[in-house]
Amino acid sequence: MYRFSKISLCSAFILLTLWTSSLWAQSQTVRISTGEWGPFVSESLNHYGIAPQIITAAFNKVGLKTEYLFYPWTRAMKEAEDQRSDLTGIWFFNDERSERFDYSDNVLSSTNIFFYNKKNPFDWSDFESFPRSKVGVTRGYSYSAQFDEAVEEGLVDVEKTENDELNFRKLLRGRIDAFVMAELVGFDMLKQKFSAADQEKISTHPNKVSSAPLHLLSAKGNAKGKELIGKFNKGMALLKQSGELDAILAKYR
Repeated sequence: MYRFSKISLCSAFILLTLWTSSLWAQSQTVRISTGEWGPFVSESLNHYGIAPQIITAAFNKVGLKTEYLFYPWTRAMKEAEDQRSDLTGIWFFNDERSERFDYSDNVLSSTNIFFYNKKNPFDWSDFESFPRSKVGVTRGYSYSAQFDEAVEEGLVDVEKTENDELNFRKLLRGRIDAFVMAELVGFDMLKQKFSAADQEKISTHPNKVSSAPLHLLSAKGNAKGKELIGKFNKGMALLKQSGELDAILAKYR
């Protein structure tokens, strides 16, 4: 009888230890709902893409792990709003969302730039003095309020195409003078869809068309989420100070 009780007590202690360890591990893991937007974030990419790589590195700086839950974007936001995930990301700022969510510091920015063919050098400084050039754009996209306004006023001559890949092919064939696109997405597409020889023919202009920061979001009223936003911001500051953030970004350029 005594032997049985001793074994039972040991078993109970082991189970309690495992359960406590499991709870501790869960409390140290940040659950982030997200979606597909390569190369920024994708379930098929190493580290789940550049944004999760940065986010994970920032949380690691403050002793936390991450878990990414992939959904369609609308559901990813809903998961965080209903507090089934701790945070959601990555998102641009807008006024409507700011009423429902707290925002983190900038994870990274989505920057639109001009790509051009090295055989046909392209230069620009502002829209008021924009060169007489034909610019490729992808139908349905908005690149910035300022760019769209310049197009409407006839300062920029655009030629619309159905997708980004076709615009790059037109650029290589000399049918357009420049193509405006998100910088990291453009570099990723060139690597994925074009030969090394074709990649070598393309260059970019240093002046930005537009740049907008991307953030992690926590539902308002989610005390844990708000605390995690604060920890992420601290981790990001440490990541910048150490030079690790620049090293991560350099891999995608």
